[in-house]
Amino acid sequence: MKSSQLSRVSLLWQMFAVLVVVIPHFAHLPIWVLSLVGITLVWRFMVFNGRWSFPNRWAKMIMVLVAGIAVLVSYRAGGGISVTVSLLIVGFGLKILEIYNQRDALVVVYVAYLVAATAFLFSQ
Repeated sequence: MKSSQLSRVSLLWQMFAVLVVVIPHFAHLPIWVLSLVGITLVWRFMVFNGRWSFPNRWAKMIMVLVAGIAVLVSYRAGGGISVTVSLLIVGFGLKILEIYNQRDALVVVYVAYLVAATAFLFSQ
């Protein structure tokens, strides 16, 4: 079964939702994690407008490796829940670059719920 194409309006709402669920984490995460999400949102918006293209497989693989290593380096002394949330948000940010169809959009929505729930972990 092939997933149908995501509409342009739905994609804009997805990008807005990503921004909204990441905002509560500004006080708890390294600035580079939040910058990565911002960069991927801008990149996806430029793809949306037809100015840039999607990253190829190798570029995505390099971004995932660099981001994973950066999370480990940022929390080399440990960090408990912060490490996990940072890794989740890094993956969430990179997933923005892979929204092609409705199935991808549904994955982003589910992860957005999880990211929104993690904001409560820092307040407890």
